[in-house]
Amino acid sequence: MRADRLEALLHHAIPLAGALQVRVAEVGVGGIRLQAPLAPNRNHRGTGFGGSLSALGILAGWSLVRAGLADEDLDGARLVIQRHEIDFGAPATGALTGPPPP
Repeated sequence: MRADRLEALLHHAIPLAGALQVRVAEVGVGGIRLQAPLAPNRNHRGTGFGGSLSALGILAGWSLVRAGLADEDLDGARLVIQRHEIDFGAPATGALTGPPPP
């Protein structure tokens, strides 16, 4: 699935993605990279809000599986996040972005 199609799907299917201003930076074989600006996702200390960081991780996982389903023509499959866990190693002080796909 192309990055622009995935981004449009995210914003349509999951309104939170729009509120976080999520962008699909890259789609690669076996991975995707989402990004979001710090300003609408900051906490009272000016660093990344944990809820936004957590949501971005969930959206990345959802997007990866959803793109894979689309690539296999399985658009009708039900996709539900059942579990999510995150550790915050350090404050996010800039744009929120994941590593590039492999």
